[in-house]
Amino acid sequence: MPAVRKEERPETRSGLSLFFGVDEIDSDLRLQLLLAGLNFYAYVSFWLMKDNPAYSTLGTDTLNFVSTWPVEGLRSMVFLDQFWTNAWLHVLSLLGVLGFFLALARRWSASCAILAFLFVNTLYYYLQEFRLIQPYKHAQLFLTFMFLISRNKLFFVRLTLLCCYLDAAWTKLTPSWLWGEAFNSTPDKLPLLPKADWAVLGAGWALIVLETLGPFAWLASSRRLRDGSVRLFILFHLYSSTLVGWTYPAIMLLALVPAFLDFDAPMQEGYRWTPRHAPSWAFAAALFFGGIWPAFIPGPILLTGEGRWLRMFMFEANRAAQFEAEASKGARRVRGEVVRPDRSVSMFDYEGQRSTLARVEGEMTDGGKPVPEFDPRATFYDEHGTAIWNPQLFTASESAIYGDPYVYWFYGRELCRRWKPDRLSLRLTSRLNRKGPEYRVLDIQDFCREDPRYRPLAHNPWITWKAL
Repeated sequence: MPAVRKEERPETRSGLSLFFGVDEIDSDLRLQLLLAGLNFYAYVSFWLMKDNPAYSTLGTDTLNFVSTWPVEGLRSMVFLDQFWTNAWLHVLSLLGVLGFFLALARRWSASCAILAFLFVNTLYYYLQEFRLIQPYKHAQLFLTFMFLISRNKLFFVRLTLLCCYLDAAWTKLTPSWLWGEAFNSTPDKLPLLPKADWAVLGAGWALIVLETLGPFAWLASSRRLRDGSVRLFILFHLYSSTLVGWTYPAIMLLALVPAFLDFDAPMQEGYRWTPRHAPSWAFAAALFFGGIWPAFIPGPILLTGEGRWLRMFMFEANRAAQFEAEASKGARRVRGEVVRPDRSVSMFDYEGQRSTLARVEGEMTDGGKPVPEFDPRATFYDEHGTAIWNPQLFTASESAIYGDPYVYWFYGRELCRRWKPDRLSLRLTSRLNRKGPEYRVLDIQDFCREDPRYRPLAHNPWITWKAL
């Protein structure tokens, strides 16, 4: 890859320039494109987050948020209302645009500084709201962090992509993918392919093989093999945008295409270890072992969800979930039920209608008499103005999140803190891929008294997988 022209005035080598390794960026067009692309994706990412009450005090007031372990206390740092949260997200979006144009203007230090600031804000929202955890956010954070901290940036960005693809392959080693159960359980199956079980099965296996072996082709001496692997990944991401939308394909393509421009040598060629590479190798090792760690946690991960946030989990299963909560305090009794059906329509239609497709039921009584102002389809506040029920907490979750026991555990814990009921029972029943049996995943009869703790890296005994 030829260096960019040097006759232009170089930046003053400040401490910021040295910190971000600007010399590398200044001499390699691929890194310049990566820097511009990561800033641009940050702009789009923050733009898509606006108008979501979960990121503001409105989410706190209406019980429409799910804090991420292990930093539940981070919610206390949410102090902006919906208006000012939207204003701040607009500012962050504009900073992403500014960082993009600064990269085009060859102001590498300023563009990197903006990208670092946007990374910190992305991480803040990511840890603040559990339902934001998605593969595309994983990829954005992983690639941005590695780009910013690394020396020999191109090598380590490629290594991050390698880890992401291997992680995505391991995630698919379940019956949902190995036997094609997830997509064969929907009438439309896979877009642009024959509507037959064998087509889904073949496509699933082909993708697993590509994500398992394709990254190792980048180490091969044959350029044809290296370039062929990259082209297959590009074709896969273009195709997957017809199925899962553009958010995940976009971040991967914005990194994949520039990282492998003029792929004239194996990715490891010319690499020389220095102590400054230790943080980058440590982060890559964390990605690698984070991907395989869930295999050591007992139980079916598609039901328990334990450890899955460490992975690049994609569409793992066509999941149906029924959640029931019953609470009593004095003479008052409240019952809520939310049923999220499995997909019987395309993924786009399902994600766009996930709130309307859910069935919400419930009732409240006081001394045995119905409380007419209680509507299970809306937020309900107790006599002190504290929200104790909001179906949006469950219905607004994307397909990769709903049915995860953590969401319902968090609701129970938050209700105990807010309302302090005399008794609270929670039940969660799940079904995978429109096939029996149904499984009782959560069944806690006196939640506040038992006070179950959540262990993110190990099995939680209160999460079960009992067939009904």
